[in-house]
Amino acid sequence: EINGIILHFRDITERRKHEDALLLSEARLRQIIDLIPGYIYARDAEGRYLLANSMTARAFRRRVSEIEGHTHAELDASPQFGPDSMAADREVIQSSKIKLLPAETLHLDSKRQLILRTYKIPYVSPGSEIAAALSVSIDITELKQAEAALRTSEANLRAMLENTHTGYMLLDAAGKILACNQLIRNWYRREIGQAQGLELSVGQNFPNLMPAERRAEINTRLSRVLAGECLELETNFKRPDGSQSCYALNYQGIRGAGSEPLGVCLAVTDITVRRQIEQKLRDNEAHLLASQQVAHVGSWELDLGIYVDINTNPLRWSDECFRVFGFEPGAVEVSNELFFSLVPPEQRPAIEAAISQALATDGVYSIEHQILRPDGSLRSLHERGEIFRDPQSGERLKMIGTVQDITELRQSERERNQLLLDLLRRNQALEEYSFIVSHNLRAPVANLLGLVDLLQADLPVSDQGECLMGITQSVGQLEAITLDLNSILQVKPGVHDKRAPLRLSELVAELRQDLSEALQAEHAALITDFAAADELNSNHSAVYSVLFNLLSNSLRFRSPDREPRIEISSRREADKLWLRVCDNGLGIDLKQSGKQLFGLYKRFHPHVGGRGVGLFMVKAQIERLGGQIKVNSSPGQGTEFEIELPTGSA
Repeated sequence: EINGIILHFRDITERRKHEDALLLSEARLRQIIDLIPGYIYARDAEGRYLLANSMTARAFRRRVSEIEGHTHAELDASPQFGPDSMAADREVIQSSKIKLLPAETLHLDSKRQLILRTYKIPYVSPGSEIAAALSVSIDITELKQAEAALRTSEANLRAMLENTHTGYMLLDAAGKILACNQLIRNWYRREIGQAQGLELSVGQNFPNLMPAERRAEINTRLSRVLAGECLELETNFKRPDGSQSCYALNYQGIRGAGSEPLGVCLAVTDITVRRQIEQKLRDNEAHLLASQQVAHVGSWELDLGIYVDINTNPLRWSDECFRVFGFEPGAVEVSNELFFSLVPPEQRPAIEAAISQALATDGVYSIEHQILRPDGSLRSLHERGEIFRDPQSGERLKMIGTVQDITELRQSERERNQLLLDLLRRNQALEEYSFIVSHNLRAPVANLLGLVDLLQADLPVSDQGECLMGITQSVGQLEAITLDLNSILQVKPGVHDKRAPLRLSELVAELRQDLSEALQAEHAALITDFAAADELNSNHSAVYSVLFNLLSNSLRFRSPDREPRIEISSRREADKLWLRVCDNGLGIDLKQSGKQLFGLYKRFHPHVGGRGVGLFMVKAQIERLGGQIKVNSSPGQGTEFEIELPTGSA
């Protein structure tokens, strides 16, 4: 029989509080890992999944609850989460150290794949105290694709430079070699380096590689070219066998969109054989000399025996000379009057002065000019002539010269310079990507890892809100950096190459509609004038993006003392169209910030929001279109941008 009941009471309040806090901490941890754009999961040393976020579940094609508590062998999962990854898990568990795995490819299906960068972090499961490894895999597919595209583009440029008969070297403003082809390496080894045991390569200082007696001369040439000169020189080298080699050197300055000196391009051409032939020809009769010199080049003779006036002296052309000037041989009567009628009026005085100088000094007549052929085509010519005298009396007999059509040569030089400028820009693009990856991505990722460690360290509930806020800020930074990378990718080669006719008035009407709310909110006046030039052949999205960024900046950086007023106008100069965008906003101190104005992540009004990407994108898009941008601004006086764009042809 029952004589009594014994009741036993135990106070479990603290235990319940601890359990509730643990559950709350775990719930918040799950919220956090589902917010992070990556694959996150934790496994113990046996390969059992203790934690997984929603992105990992989608990769498994299962729910989170169907993953946690199971091993990899029990799941039909991607190889990325398989034996190799589990070996890294065990290494992290044993060492209690963070491990970064090499980039891996995750195959989502037969058509889609991602490139992941994975961090393995020591982890202890809340409540169970089981040691595990927490894996955080971040998608770096677009970054890798961008790097591959830039490497391909650089390789294509390199192939173009290597397949030429001229040696090329690109120097920065300090004389450091940025790029060079094999031909110029061979030239240096053969003529200079072999005797000194030196090789020419990228990264070296070019003047320091030259013989000591030539360094001052080389530095002087570089300074002159950076100051705006173009130098065409010839230089000789004495070879070990006693023979002489001769090279033509062409120094061209490379300048940015703002005409600032970026570097120097040196072209070296071996003209030894050419000079040897010319020397042999000079030993022959004057007429034979002219005939040999003009192989595939027109020749002419100006009779000086009865010289009174350059326009009345007899002039003779070879058959090839007729063709150079656009006539069939013998089709017209040759005279200096005919010749000058083909030369553009503004170039005639320079030709007359060069001829007069040669006649006055018995010097060489050498000039480059243009002609307008009867068929309307504009051609570039180079003429060279020498005066010949009677060996007995010393009287002047004639001037014999050659004329060469160098139109295609000058065009190829312009294309070469454009290639070199593209190479500089793409090197700068690589530096921008490197800056974003090495400086901007590393900080938020490190913050995330540190904050996750804090949450795992039984952080008091009262401090977890601040920790979560820090995680949210880091995620926001990652998202902003990703948007910046996507924006920069929009101006990679090919994106703005497609061009079509467009009207500026229609394009600005679209902008006015898209910015209507902002314009009305700020009581802003937008005044346009495209009467002088409304049409051009360009890329619609690129021009729209440029003007959108400039108008948005005008509204964002408005003056608090007056209502915004924005003016957009255009004018045409030859084959260029100029756009003027002017506002009455805060303005910029160009003396202090002018050199950094178009830099990435550069901001000049800290009290106004923004990331400092807009003007960087504006300049990059304009240069991709083949144009340039100029700015005029003063603090408190507003800002004026002038944009030069090629009009193109429809």
